[in-house]
Amino acid sequence: MTTPTTAATQDNPKAPPLSVSSPNTFQELKTPDALEGGALRPGGPPNIYSRETIGILIQYGALGVINGTIYGLVLVRIRILSDCFPVWGYRRRPYMVFGWIFATICLVLMVIFRTGDPYYGDPDLAYVAAANLTSDQIALINEDAPEAGTKFILLMIFANLGMTMAIAASDGVVIEFAQREPAEVRGSALTMMQVFKQVMSILSSAMVGFGLNGEDFGGSFSGSMGVNAISAVCAGAALIATVSSWFFVAETKEPARSFRDYMHLLFDLLQHRVVYQLIAFRFFYFVFSLMSVTAVSPIESLWAKVEPVNDAISSILAALISAVSLYVIKRYGLTWNWRTIIVITQLSVVFVDCFPTFFTIWDIVSQYATIEIVGGGNEAANIDAHFDTGKAYLQVDDTYVRNQVTYCYLIAYAFQICSIAWVFLLPHQKAETLELKRTGGKSKLAGFVTVVVFTFCFVWAIMTNLMTIFPSTSCLAIAGGTGC
Repeated sequence: MTTPTTAATQDNPKAPPLSVSSPNTFQELKTPDALEGGALRPGGPPNIYSRETIGILIQYGALGVINGTIYGLVLVRIRILSDCFPVWGYRRRPYMVFGWIFATICLVLMVIFRTGDPYYGDPDLAYVAAANLTSDQIALINEDAPEAGTKFILLMIFANLGMTMAIAASDGVVIEFAQREPAEVRGSALTMMQVFKQVMSILSSAMVGFGLNGEDFGGSFSGSMGVNAISAVCAGAALIATVSSWFFVAETKEPARSFRDYMHLLFDLLQHRVVYQLIAFRFFYFVFSLMSVTAVSPIESLWAKVEPVNDAISSILAALISAVSLYVIKRYGLTWNWRTIIVITQLSVVFVDCFPTFFTIWDIVSQYATIEIVGGGNEAANIDAHFDTGKAYLQVDDTYVRNQVTYCYLIAYAFQICSIAWVFLLPHQKAETLELKRTGGKSKLAGFVTVVVFTFCFVWAIMTNLMTIFPSTSCLAIAGGTGC
């Protein structure tokens, strides 16, 4: 929630006070007809390049460089924290600064700590089936490597938590920016933030791809930057974001809110059809569209012989396409039908992705597909727990294994295509969203179900992610293992 604690403005100095206990006033204030151009908040369209706001843009750029991986797990809870408990009267900037400082400390520790020896003393052993290893080759395997990496995994998790705190507060400011924009251009500021994030993520992909293309990381270069050097670059980006959060973000002081009243209003908001319907769309759409095959990484390395530099080129091209697409939408597509955009995009992704994937699975011109193979990023779900697609099977590389992998991808693609069935829950555009808000009504049962499902997913995600870190639990099927 980003609504200020008072509705009084220079244009309307006698406006009634807004509090979490006055939902009627809240709805009246949010009516766009009273503001110029259909804006949802007074203040005029923001200039994201001004000294008062460019700090937010810099933070999105830092996020693109560091590229957090558990960004959304605790986002909502941190937003509630920043909304209800201002620090020194500020709801946003202190949380940004504290979050980036915490991330910087974690990244600096990753610079200091030694990474240890790799799992394979000879990188070529990765392509040899376990049953065919000689005693001399087995001696080159470092069984302690996974445990040595645990501290880095934990530091990455905590660094991402820090970034999540900072970006959660930043998102509140960005939402305020969007609400100040007229209806016909609403979303421009948010889109440009995402464009800048994608552009900066190119640096991250290039750094990892070219900097970690040494033999220890499955590449062909004679040397590499190493994890410590890359952590140093990320620490520098986080430090820049820390400074910009305080000196290049303008914010006025506001009194603290009653947490109890805030949660009461939040639950009231979840009962509105426009809210729980959009939440349902996002939940079901992403459950289906993010269905993936967990054997992606070993397929890349073992079958397609993809090196980090190849994967980086693929990621860079994807980021460029994403940035250009976002800019085109910002320039021409802010009034396009949201449902149509999602359907066309989802079908295009599956269509483009399936050809190089199946070519690689069946060794059809696989040498031309090394750049095209799907990278990581869709680890939200897996469907190959009951198929023989583990690394040991991929190293055997026979027709049976390739059939197993094919079945997994067919199931994953079927789920991704079915994700478009949920677009009926999404309004066509802004006007339909506002109309649904006015006429959709409320349901206490729907609000309660939303809270229960969100809580379960939150606990489940945290639990399963933590279980994958430690060897004693990572073997469990619930954590993606084959059983202990």
